[in-house]
Amino acid sequence: MESAHDLIAALTASTQDVDKEAPAAKQDCYDRVKVALFFDGTGNNRDADAAAKKWSNVARLYDASRREPENGIYAYYISGVGTKLNRKEPWWELGKYVRDSSFVGGGVGAGADSRLESGDMDMNDMLRRALKVATDKAGKDVKAIYDKNQEKGLSDLNKALSGHRLIKSIEISVLGFSRGAALARAFVNRMLKMCNRESGTLTYQSYPITFRFLGLFDTVASFGLPAHNDFKDVDLWLPKDLQRCVHYVAAHELRYSFPVDLIRQNGSYPGNWKEEVFPGVHSDVGGGYAPDEQGRSDTLARVPLVEMYREATSGGVRLNDWAFVSKSRTLSEMLMIPEATQKAFDTYMTFVGETAGSVEQRIKAHMKAWYAYKHTVSGHMSPADAHYQQEAKAYQGQIDELNAKIRAIMTKRGATPAERDQAVALATQRNALQAKQDALKSGVAQINSGEVQISDEAAALLEKRKHGEPLVSGKVGAGGHYMFTSTAASWMLDAYYGAPPKADVVSFFDTYVHDSKAGFLGGSEPWSYFRNRGVWESAHAVVAQSSEWEQQRQHVQQVVSSQGMAGFVNGVR
Repeated sequence: MESAHDLIAALTASTQDVDKEAPAAKQDCYDRVKVALFFDGTGNNRDADAAAKKWSNVARLYDASRREPENGIYAYYISGVGTKLNRKEPWWELGKYVRDSSFVGGGVGAGADSRLESGDMDMNDMLRRALKVATDKAGKDVKAIYDKNQEKGLSDLNKALSGHRLIKSIEISVLGFSRGAALARAFVNRMLKMCNRESGTLTYQSYPITFRFLGLFDTVASFGLPAHNDFKDVDLWLPKDLQRCVHYVAAHELRYSFPVDLIRQNGSYPGNWKEEVFPGVHSDVGGGYAPDEQGRSDTLARVPLVEMYREATSGGVRLNDWAFVSKSRTLSEMLMIPEATQKAFDTYMTFVGETAGSVEQRIKAHMKAWYAYKHTVSGHMSPADAHYQQEAKAYQGQIDELNAKIRAIMTKRGATPAERDQAVALATQRNALQAKQDALKSGVAQINSGEVQISDEAAALLEKRKHGEPLVSGKVGAGGHYMFTSTAASWMLDAYYGAPPKADVVSFFDTYVHDSKAGFLGGSEPWSYFRNRGVWESAHAVVAQSSEWEQQRQHVQQVVSSQGMAGFVNGVR
């Protein structure tokens, strides 16, 4: 998988901390610490997601990371908001149950502070462990100092050992997805505030520190209530101290509360930063869908995953090399791109063609293809529908077969205990298949309901255009007036009713691209499919403050301020 360029870059990155001295039989680098922190996305939790194999790309990269304290290599994982924090907390912290719930944490992003504090604790843990490794190698006198002070705070421990220069340098890399990407950015700024500049060198806890790599999947920073998407409480404006920053943006994400926050600064990028646009919705880029969820494959997310793997290894993040990944059954299953997926992706990207230009221009090119696809499959069964109906039918056949075996045992006179145990085991298999079939049907129903909504919206907008009316659509409240509106651009209708895409492109969307709006808020997400995604440069809107997205944000703020959260929720139902 790795090109010669990738290998050279990775080798260069991994040897930047090696002393310019005659090589020994083994080059120890325990005193040149490399640490990576992985902030997972909204609703993503590596442990909880394992059973369904729906890990995010951040969790997959963490699993591919090297953790070798003896060589100064550390990695830490922080679970996403809306899930249980993967760190022990006092039992009396009862607020954690509300904070980490799917609605409060997942819906409105509560729990940011606890994740940032977890990152702080991980950094302290890393330093303590690194000092322990170093003192063990430094001799009994230094070890005695460590043993005497190890129960003290990190500051006191550092002070006691300060005369021995046990840690020569720290390299930090941070990766994140969704609100975890926002937290990754905030954590970098938080760390910088804890650093000092000594004779031009940046130091943390008196040790020279380098911010090597920041890898981001589709940054979303809507922390707090839906009205408060102004990001004032989360510091996302990235510093130039970062040696390398890479951000992958989802082209087809349309949910109002998932605006993307770019790393672009005043329309441009520092020299070694880049921002790419990938097809798919939020979790098609950052990962997190289960196999066959919504009747779609989860493997599209592997493409940005592997690209980030390449970028991270080239940028100095200590991940296991591709040969190791390839030989590991677990890691290869988590990271490898199926050949059919890569081929479908390449064909689609050739069709779209827009790989240069601004992020907004590239998103528009992807959305044109998507609108054309949606019109092509409206009103009739798509190849994906037929495929997943067959799959549901196959599940039903297996369920019927298991039910027949269970009935045969349970109606048999004098069934032995072993046979009854067998019936219980068969029932467990049947229930698992039933759950898969139910999830498949539910997901396909979400996709189909979204397609009905898109078709209805397109027809209504077309009529408005024929009569010269503004292309406004939205949720109508009890008084018959729009509560939540969006205005379609003419190019959206032109794309929807324009030339149909090639069969390969239809197949790509049918097979790989999910609909995040259809299942969001129980299918009641109030804004139209015919709207632009909110795009920000950190605390600065890319477009004027009078932009449609900003008007929508202000309207929601008014609703929540006057009617409370219940008013907002009732308004979208």
